[in-house]
Amino acid sequence: MVEADLKTKITQLQMATEKSDAILNGNKKRAIARHGESLKETIAVVNKLRLTVEAENISKETSAEEIKEWNKTVENTIEKADDWPRFWNLFSKTIDKSGISPINKFAYLQELLCDKAKRSIEALPRTAEGYNRAISILKDRFGKKSEVVKTYVKEILDLPHIATANTRK
Repeated sequence: MVEADLKTKITQLQMATEKSDAILNGNKKRAIARHGESLKETIAVVNKLRLTVEAENISKETSAEEIKEWNKTVENTIEKADDWPRFWNLFSKTIDKSGISPINKFAYLQELLCDKAKRSIEALPRTAEGYNRAISILKDRFGKKSEVVKTYVKEILDLPHIATANTRK
């Protein structure tokens, strides 16, 4: 049952990812914000279901290699929908390059960021200079591939350890 739910959510995520370019080209800020929020919510559900199915596979004594390969396919789907370059291209095209004042751009940026990214710029003043510093901080912190890889490795290492699993299998 959980596996079927996961497949459904992965399909929804893939469909939403494919629609992203059309939504970007529509240049409607509210539609873009809704789409971004929808992607975030779907990714969170996919990840939660992935962990549940993974635990079920471990309890069924599925080989570690099979589980790793399965996880790679799910992670690839998530990565396509959830990466900084994609977000920045979306934000840059619709908001950053528009004629909106920097203060309003900053408000849009804070509204659209995930919690982790939002925390990294929350202390900045809501001014044109604050907006420019926020962009610089976010590009520096999340735009580097090495940092993205480090984050994924950390998340993998932070996955719960299952003491009852038979490592030989």
